[in-house]
Amino acid sequence: MRPAVAIALAGPAASAALHLGSIRPLGLWPLAWVALVPWFLSLRHAGPLSAAAGGFLGGVLWMGLGMSWLRHVGWPALAGTALVTGLWTALFGLLARRACRPGALLPPGLALPCLWVGVEWLRATPFFTACPWMQLGHSQARLPLLVQVADLGGVYLVGLLVACGSGIAVAALRPLPPGPAARPGRMPGGARGPLALGLALGAALAYGAWRPGTVALEAGPTVGAVQCNVPQDLKESGESRDAWAIYHELVDLTRKLPAGRHDLVVWPETMVHPELLDFPEVRSELAALVRERGPLLLGAFHRERRGEGEVYHNSAVLVGGEGQATWRYDKARLMPAAEYIPLAGTPLFRFLKWWVPEGFVVFEPGPGARVLEVSGRRYAPSICYDLNFGPFGREAVAAGAEVLVCISNDAWFQDSSELELARDMAVFRAVETRRAIARVVNTGISAAYDPLGRVTVLADASGRSVQVAASGRFELLTSRGRTVYAVVGDAFAMACLVAGLAAAFARRRPG
Repeated sequence: MRPAVAIALAGPAASAALHLGSIRPLGLWPLAWVALVPWFLSLRHAGPLSAAAGGFLGGVLWMGLGMSWLRHVGWPALAGTALVTGLWTALFGLLARRACRPGALLPPGLALPCLWVGVEWLRATPFFTACPWMQLGHSQARLPLLVQVADLGGVYLVGLLVACGSGIAVAALRPLPPGPAARPGRMPGGARGPLALGLALGAALAYGAWRPGTVALEAGPTVGAVQCNVPQDLKESGESRDAWAIYHELVDLTRKLPAGRHDLVVWPETMVHPELLDFPEVRSELAALVRERGPLLLGAFHRERRGEGEVYHNSAVLVGGEGQATWRYDKARLMPAAEYIPLAGTPLFRFLKWWVPEGFVVFEPGPGARVLEVSGRRYAPSICYDLNFGPFGREAVAAGAEVLVCISNDAWFQDSSELELARDMAVFRAVETRRAIARVVNTGISAAYDPLGRVTVLADASGRSVQVAASGRFELLTSRGRTVYAVVGDAFAMACLVAGLAAAFARRRPG
């Protein structure tokens, strides 16, 4: 292998390793600020093919190792996610190589971070591959001063700042070409990048110190969070006795909630077998729980006949005072390879159906965010994957939601880094929208988030929050008004993409 090709492959692989160290479970967040340095440096030695190959390798390693917990859903899910991510990072490699050529509209120290953020946005867009995991900005979720800027540009603004750390480092490492001495009083070119990043980071931290004081927090609803601890194999056993056992565990945990009624009681995703809701004794018991503890939002599959076939939804159902379902939200953003097979219905990718195991149920997505008004409060329920997407929070705020409620079943992923990654992603949804979030999860991590991104985790008597059964009261704080992000959405990420493409394809005029 030629040395230039080896460097073009090794750089992205090294960046993948640094990025993996910056996120959970290690969580060494400073690594994220230099994670892309090897990748960016390798582009100097890369031709078009080696830049694309290096990008593909880096993406596959980064996503394949970082999301190794997807193997619990199925090896095809993990392999497909890693390969598709590799295609996106291969595209980044091709575009980034062009943006490094002399005469580009933007210096590489800015062009490459813009391209990175733009490709992250494309990868996360439901129209394309709907994979918002493992974004660079997520590594900074535990830094409250920095994440506050997410109410301006979402997680992508944080990601650009972090990526610029690598861009400026690369600019400083590149030897400057010989040229005329700098004019008196003019800053040397090599100092401008670090100064610009320092000013931008300083402005972001100053905003993070100032902005929380301007958010008018107010007392929100009380939410009774019921976290069961049901292994996935038990949940999917198909045995009637197991469905009844899960139901009774949830009822018992609900009765252990702090005394008094709650504005809303929440059970996790798909924990109630839909046929149980038809039993008179279940309706009677649920009606009593609603009277004692408050309105109940629970997760259950919903099946309906349509023509000669059946349609399945993953739903959140409100149980009213008579113990019957009175309102339903259907999950809008489905989990690829777990609830549907991406592109399998298209002629070109029909072969993907070969990977579908026997008995696989394909779900139909719901239309989008809906607002549930109960006990004088306005909630936007979401289910699992919904909350991973910034635009969902924006839809919820536009619909008038005061609080976002997310139910999830994370037993799929056992005691893996997915649990903490999902918690970190929810921090950004809270800050982007400046709304409270109550996230209630089978096996954990269940938590409440305030509009500043502060997290209160539900734990059992021993202090454990993962793979335990627990119930408790969340006294939520929320706020009103609309943030810049809630108004413009991912416009910042789109602008980064446009700037990166301009750097890749446009050139400055000589002179």
